[in-house]
Amino acid sequence: TTALPRPRVSLHMKSARRPTLVTSFALLFILLSGARFADSHPCSQEHLIQCASSLRTSTDVQDFGFGAKKEDLEIICPDLNAGLRCIDEYTRRCMAPNQRSHFNKLYAGSSMVIQEICQEGPYQDEFLRHATCMWEVKQDYEECARDYQQKIQDLGSLMSNGSSDGDAENPVRRLCCSFQEYLRCSHAIVKDTCGEETAQFTKSFLDRMASSLIQVHCEKYPQGSQICMEDTSGAHHSSSPFSLFLVSLMALWCLLSLFHRT
Repeated sequence: TTALPRPRVSLHMKSARRPTLVTSFALLFILLSGARFADSHPCSQEHLIQCASSLRTSTDVQDFGFGAKKEDLEIICPDLNAGLRCIDEYTRRCMAPNQRSHFNKLYAGSSMVIQEICQEGPYQDEFLRHATCMWEVKQDYEECARDYQQKIQDLGSLMSNGSSDGDAENPVRRLCCSFQEYLRCSHAIVKDTCGEETAQFTKSFLDRMASSLIQVHCEKYPQGSQICMEDTSGAHHSSSPFSLFLVSLMALWCLLSLFHRT
């Protein structure tokens, strides 16, 4: 059987509606788990986007600032759970068993975070305790974005052209080092305003959403290391920090998929 072409992925951030936290992870892990999209409606890319539409609608109020109160979660979570069910049904119907197994391993952390936020329990309580201050400092830690947008757009152009330039390591290094600097900067800002406890929760929250992705591919580029020094001095660009974080993950996965494709 001839494999269907991999869908083109746009990493540019110029659209009026940037990817939100939940939507980006849903599309990220499905698109890059090796799935192929059929032309028929049940497995088309459009159907996948429809699955994520409830997630996008629910989180349009700028990432996870949407649920600063329990009343907010009670309104939003039914749509979040419906979106997760739709995505799960899509992977069952449209992915080969090995693709779905790989996807589930990557997506487990993201799915678990959403489920725990949306059901009463200690994690939801902790999230709500920190959410208000996390939202209040949003404008401040946007400044941590640095040169993410330009680098991601450059990588998006590289992918669109189908070119690796024979060097997979350099763009991955640049992306990882920028990501590490973003985490350091945002942690410092949240800590200054909200305290160490909220800063640690924010870091843990992002770590869980990213699952093993960053741990595996960025482990050899620790923040503050000499190898990263030249990659953390770009110009500032204003954008949603969560969106930049997620699109950087998308760029990293797309790069790895491009450079290691057989």
